[in-house]
Amino acid sequence: MFRALSRVWLCGVLGLLCAVSSRPACAQEKKAEPRPAPQVRIPAQRLQPAVKVNAAEQAGEAYEMNPRVPPLNYEVVKVGAQGEVELREGAALPTPDENLRATVTEGWFLGLVVENPQQGLQGARVVRVKVIEVEEDGRIRAEVGAAAAPQLKAGATLMLFRPVKTTTAKLKRLPDIAPLVEGSARGGGVSTEAQMLQSKNNLKQIGLAMHNYHDTHGSFPPAVVNGPDGKPWHSWRVLILPFLDGVELYNQYRFDEPWDGPNNRQLLSKMPKIYSDPVHGENKEFYTHYVVPTGDDTIFAADGVEMADKGDKRFMNAGRAMRQITDGTSNTILAVPATPDQKIPWMKPEDLEVGISIPDLGKADSIPAPYPIGDAKGAAVLFADGSVRTIQAGVSGEVLLKLLTRGGGELVDDSALMGEGDTHLEEQPTPVIRIIKQGAEAKALLELRR
Repeated sequence: MFRALSRVWLCGVLGLLCAVSSRPACAQEKKAEPRPAPQVRIPAQRLQPAVKVNAAEQAGEAYEMNPRVPPLNYEVVKVGAQGEVELREGAALPTPDENLRATVTEGWFLGLVVENPQQGLQGARVVRVKVIEVEEDGRIRAEVGAAAAPQLKAGATLMLFRPVKTTTAKLKRLPDIAPLVEGSARGGGVSTEAQMLQSKNNLKQIGLAMHNYHDTHGSFPPAVVNGPDGKPWHSWRVLILPFLDGVELYNQYRFDEPWDGPNNRQLLSKMPKIYSDPVHGENKEFYTHYVVPTGDDTIFAADGVEMADKGDKRFMNAGRAMRQITDGTSNTILAVPATPDQKIPWMKPEDLEVGISIPDLGKADSIPAPYPIGDAKGAAVLFADGSVRTIQAGVSGEVLLKLLTRGGGELVDDSALMGEGDTHLEEQPTPVIRIIKQGAEAKALLELRR
């Protein structure tokens, strides 16, 4: 079985994107109208591996995130004039190990504040937070310093974490607030490692949206919704928009016409960045870089579901459910990468067709392998339990078919899938926030440390 835990922090923490709480998303209560939690999307170029730093930066203090426990995502509800802060939990990320969930208790924490998650790190600040009380409903009463209070606004996203290898006294000495500067990305250019981390993060958030959709509708979204004329009209990528902080775009989409109808085709250029893999460069043609496997034996039916008429919305609850994945969610693929060469507009209901056989990974008509892994190539793949794993090119079609199908009774050893440098948690880079004091001023850098 896969060691899913090592990817929970890697994709969620390194990107600082995933909404995390003390319960898995699949265990949340159903809500008639879900309110997507704020999600921080940090551009890949902000996640450069740490290289040589100048003397001033070297003098700054580094605060590491725990590589086994991702931080918790909160939304700022209100801020008092004296620094009193009320927080509420964001959406939950599926976590495979109950004993390693992050928790917030009374005490001192470090927080990354982002006012507009859609704009990534623009305007982000690092603040020192003192948790005063944790209420039964998950809400938190906390305090920030006098300098931080005027710059902390309701609606902002706050990622709370307790740094490892630190003390309460050390945290108390921190400045109230430190802006995250452009120098967070060093080393020139965007590294392939950073691009792959962003791609994994995209898949992780797609998985979280899929789980929240399942909680709300009792099933995963259908991959294809056929209109009253029998032709493919709508894609799962549109159906999960409300769970990707895309409610406004979702409300502009019309389900009484096809994806390329007169109204809907005007939305093509509004493609969420989460559907774009940075390894392929700027996505000017708005092609999706992520698809789901469709077929008789996969999680997503190839023939999709039908609309009886233009106003029929019963398709929302007509996908396949978790209980139908008898091979186990950690052993069944939910989504895979695609390439621009496949030329799939992001709203078009088109995905990876899986028949009775499939070529080896990296071959034509199979799962592409766009990333270097050691001396080979590989791909990041989303599994139905929410974990994102790396699979190396050359993995046989026979093995892939076992992972793509949901009920064949096959178990696959993860050692056959791992690329070099992707088998041990300790080999992964650790996110580090470095606080640098320069007189009365302070700044923060975000870097990766091996």
